[in-house]
Amino acid sequence: LIIYCCKKMKRFLNRQFIMFVVIGSINTALGYGVYIACLYFLSMHYALALVVEYIFGIINSYIWNRRFTFRSKKQHSETFGKFVMVYVVMFLLNYIFLYIFIDILHWHVAASQIVALMLIVPITFVAHKSWSFSK
Repeated sequence: LIIYCCKKMKRFLNRQFIMFVVIGSINTALGYGVYIACLYFLSMHYALALVVEYIFGIINSYIWNRRFTFRSKKQHSETFGKFVMVYVVMFLLNYIFLYIFIDILHWHVAASQIVALMLIVPITFVAHKSWSFSK
């Protein structure tokens, strides 16, 4: 069982996943900064701040992941729509998590997004690898 799990983990932790995590970490930090700025400097509701964060994140993430993570040679017209669709689904999932954490569980608004992102990142990678940038 341990050998089987190690083989699966090695397969999952390949160059693409590591690049996705590195680029995603940078993108997430920048996006989180946008989210915090919208909350505290622009006094936006968390839902509107999330929309602004996602618009920023989609554009930034697409540029970097297309080039460095998935090394896609496909036309933008073939990949960008799929990429956006993945993020639309992730946005809805993110919003559901925030609603639960903030409005139901009464967690801190900024901390809630950190937890939500930790849940969403692996799902996003699998979706992009298997659909947005599939070979």
